[in-house]
Amino acid sequence: MKSIARSDGPNQEEIDRKKLELEEMEQELAEKELDLSTARRALHLFETRYQQIVGGKYAELDRLKASVLDMATRIHPESKDFHSQAEAAREKAEQSTHNWEVHQELPDTELPEPSEELKKMFRDAAKKIHPDLTTDPEERERRHALMARLNQAYESGDMEQVQAILNDWEINSDWEKLTPGKRLSRLLKQIGQVRHRFNQIHTELEQLKLSEMFRLKDFVEKSEKQGEDVLSAMVKDVEEKIRNLRTRVKNLAMDCAEL
Repeated sequence: MKSIARSDGPNQEEIDRKKLELEEMEQELAEKELDLSTARRALHLFETRYQQIVGGKYAELDRLKASVLDMATRIHPESKDFHSQAEAAREKAEQSTHNWEVHQELPDTELPEPSEELKKMFRDAAKKIHPDLTTDPEERERRHALMARLNQAYESGDMEQVQAILNDWEINSDWEKLTPGKRLSRLLKQIGQVRHRFNQIHTELEQLKLSEMFRLKDFVEKSEKQGEDVLSAMVKDVEEKIRNLRTRVKNLAMDCAEL
């Protein structure tokens, strides 16, 4: 009777197959991270542009509304509706003013589009430092910090910073010290982490595209291609609302003076 050989662990062919699968996923992951970072950058630039052109006018209108409603609470202190509306208006005015002020301190929004060289550098760096390519908790945390730096450098178009991150990166792999079983276990865990990140990126992109600011960005860009200046039209509309509200308050004050 022939004895049946029993395998004590995975063979090299199985390890090589999973390693190749992971390498292909690494490339796809780098592309997806690039897509997400590019979308964030585009939204950030548009929001800065929007706030610098329109945000101040909306902040002014919100403050005016808050002042009118605050006056109403003093005239009708018993009205719970006026109190709640005035509180909501104050919060909205504070938030819109803050958003506008923050974006006034940001640099020029007319940054050049990322070059192909910068995109390639981003992909190369992402493939090396991505936190989902390690199973060690401490190393994962370190890589998260590096990815945050990488995304910030890419979004600002800072090629020197991206290159610096690549230059500073040191690979300290203990792959050769691992047994075949531990190698396969690490590969399977890394593949699982990358797949999980794929889902996260998909969700983040969908949430980004469904946001009010992103939808406004798309509408403005499509309108501009047709020769329409949507942001300037928004400014005129808000200015008209401010004038109308001020006029109504002034007329009310004049009526009171005649009583």
